Amino acid sequence: MVKNRHSPPEQASPFGGPIREVRFRNPRLETLGLDTLTVAQLRQKASPEYFARPERLEFHQLIYFTAGTGAHQVDFRRYAVKKGTLITVRPKQVQQFYLNPSLQGRLLLIDPVFLGVPRHKPAEESLAMQNWPACLDLPQQLRADVAHTFEIVARETACYQGDALTARFLRHLVLALLLEIQRFAGRSLRSANARTAGRRSDVARLLQEEVEAAFCHQRSVKFYARRLGYSEKTLTRACLAAEGRTAKAMIAERVALEAKRLLAHSDASCAAIAAQLGFSEATNFVKFFKRVARLSPLAFRSRFLPPATLPPSRSMAR
Repeated sequence: MVKNRHSPPEQASPFGGPIREVRFRNPRLETLGLDTLTVAQLRQKASPEYFARPERLEFHQLIYFTAGTGAHQVDFRRYAVKKGTLITVRPKQVQQFYLNPSLQGRLLLIDPVFLGVPRHKPAEESLAMQNWPACLDLPQQLRADVAHTFEIVARETACYQGDALTARFLRHLVLALLLEIQRFAGRSLRSANARTAGRRSDVARLLQEEVEAAFCHQRSVKFYARRLGYSEKTLTRACLAAEGRTAKAMIAERVALEAKRLLAHSDASCAAIAAQLGFSEATNFVKFFKRVARLSPLAFRSRFLPPATLPPSRSMAR
């Protein structure tokens, strides 16, 4: 199904080492980029200790729960789940399972290659999956559609042998379901008076895609303006209209989110995180993090560790 890439730990760490990365890996289905399994099968594949650690995905994951109650965490927020709950996790997000024995359901794993087929590009863009809530309580009709589609995907992938017709059928089937979820997600966001994908201008969306690809190396609005062929003022106006924040703030918050993931879920030092995020000095990173997150890296990391396991103060400036 998937293969976990581990960096061999040099010593025991209360942080659990680096963030575990999970990639789509099923030799029989890699060219298709689609797989499914039940929550029960997931439990059988790994020990409770495995689920005690968070992990970063390199693919889209949908979890539809059909029975029981429990929780699931995505990027620092823990969601209560029950029958009819759909959890969506995007590539690069960090998740953690809390699989109570009563929980039942099915996972759908979608490698980016599945959505990246050129002829499906218009459908992929209209999905706007980056704007979906991580947790959706589905209405009855959509529950039936999700359950039915997952069952068909399970049946077809079980006997898939690489034929093009089945691959096209599965792509159309899953894309149709994702579009149906997108329609519901958009209505849910509007009913909560939130900013929706429909309000996000094309310019703001393009900027978001570019930032996602280069934020570890570039934090300058000027860089993205040149890359996209717009003025800095145009990017800022687009972000303000779509999200109520400037382009500079959007870039800074994306960098800060990655820093938070590394601080909370890895044992990387402040200097290592600074280098990974393109800061020339750890002190510059600390100043940046304090400004955006409104607390120091050490103070943020301390929220995720028992007091006895905190690193010495000198290793991470307050």
